[in-house]
Amino acid sequence: MEEQLSLLGMKTRRQQPITDELIRKQRSKLAAFRLAVQVSGLDEKEIYLPLGVDKATWSKILSGLFNFPTNKEGQFYDLVGNEIPLTWAAYDRGYALVPLQDEKDRRIADLEQANAELKREIQTLVKYGVIQAAKGVR
Repeated sequence: MEEQLSLLGMKTRRQQPITDELIRKQRSKLAAFRLAVQVSGLDEKEIYLPLGVDKATWSKILSGLFNFPTNKEGQFYDLVGNEIPLTWAAYDRGYALVPLQDEKDRRIADLEQANAELKREIQTLVKYGVIQAAKGVR
């Protein structure tokens, strides 16, 4: 996802640390969104422009007049470098979030996929005689 956002010219930020206690103290999901923006250290323009939201709409979202577009939440989390509203919503419903994979596991999976793709490409090149297979290599 981060690479896709970068290709679109969108900045992405690494996860920003924040205590669960501070997240739980937020009175609403709107307050959690505001906290997420504040913690990011980004100017609001650096958030609403990449999301494709105009300034007036963004202002109405943060004032509570409009709802945040749910199909853009993942993009928002990547931009601000935290998932405070998602975490708040889980706590509000009596749940806690646990990542299915940590960053290391995701990186390993990405590298394994890239390795498999390279192996397929090499096998294709060997098959059509573009290159020769090294001895002892499958």
